[in-house]
Amino acid sequence: MKTSKLTGRTFCFQPEELAIADGRDLVLIGERQYRLKTAVRKQDNGWLFPLDDVLRLLAPDIETQVQDGSVAITYEGRAYQVPAETDEAGNVLIGLKYFLCDLAGLPFAVLKDEFLVISLTGKQPEYTPRKVRFLDWKLQEKHVGELFKTVWIPEANRLNSYRLYVPSDWENLKRKKMLIFLHGAGGNEDNCFERSEGRMQYLAEKHGYLVFAPNSYVHRSNFGGSVPPSGQFKKPGFVDAEGKPQYYSEADLKENRKAQEWLVQLLDQVMEEYQVDPDAVMLMGNSMGGIGTFYLGGEMPERFQGLIPCGAIPEPKLVDWKKYGEKEILYIAGTEDHNGYELMVKDSNYIAAQGVHIRRLTVGGGVHSYAWAAELEEVFRFSDSLCEK
Repeated sequence: MKTSKLTGRTFCFQPEELAIADGRDLVLIGERQYRLKTAVRKQDNGWLFPLDDVLRLLAPDIETQVQDGSVAITYEGRAYQVPAETDEAGNVLIGLKYFLCDLAGLPFAVLKDEFLVISLTGKQPEYTPRKVRFLDWKLQEKHVGELFKTVWIPEANRLNSYRLYVPSDWENLKRKKMLIFLHGAGGNEDNCFERSEGRMQYLAEKHGYLVFAPNSYVHRSNFGGSVPPSGQFKKPGFVDAEGKPQYYSEADLKENRKAQEWLVQLLDQVMEEYQVDPDAVMLMGNSMGGIGTFYLGGEMPERFQGLIPCGAIPEPKLVDWKKYGEKEILYIAGTEDHNGYELMVKDSNYIAAQGVHIRRLTVGGGVHSYAWAAELEEVFRFSDSLCEK
């Protein structure tokens, strides 16, 4: 598992496999599409690949120095000398199979002479006809349905990922609505779709919502929030320069801010690309994503029509609830949540007493990671009531 050198926290995006095909400028990192600077060229010395993209795919554990006809590469503490050439556009290309498989020793499989699949974890890639069909399907230029994407974050020197559901008639919808789902600590962007067992996609199609599920930068980032989940920190971790108690280290807070910055950057990008109505955006999240929903909803209330936090509440007496104004909040809590249903009742009652428009929705038998999925129909009814005003 790749971890941050700043805090030791685990990166949420953990690439396990890389799949490339001759003549294509799209590759797969796991199931996620990544767009290359130029198309792959299959040659005897091993599938020529743009060096700039190698740097992104393997960041932050790689350093390179371009020399005359070769590249000096340091990867995971080992040094390699790799032949290189330059194409007509000035892109430096190296043999990816030669570097990662022949030199670095990573396992690989060549599927039907069509796909090169390289393991980034040391586990031998599977080789089946079904895998070939899967890779070919995932590399298609889809525009609706489930889309799996990656994005480069320059400030973090690392790739990250996100997942979308785009309704089949998106281009014809008069009101282009969006539901954002923030995952929990230890999870990723798949949780939104897989834990709902396909109901998120079904209801998004039915109600006409683009569902945007971003990956966080590191686990426990709160998507930028500095107030911890209620009941999880008994004492502050340190005091800042102004003498105010803090529950996270300065390095944690710096990384949390980075997580927020990249999320806002990506949100703007997706909204522009899909022409989302800025007055029809809902924010939802579970656990750490619930904390992020509360946080972002207070920091930038103008961006979201309503909030749907689930499974967690920030320490309520550390939040300035006046920032939420007239914002409508639907809070989902499961009776079997290990964070404590009784605490969630107490905290949500406290928030309501501060004048916040919060309604608690109890899921009988609901556990921490899945309670929200039982009430998705109510989630979309609530969203429609705000986005279609």
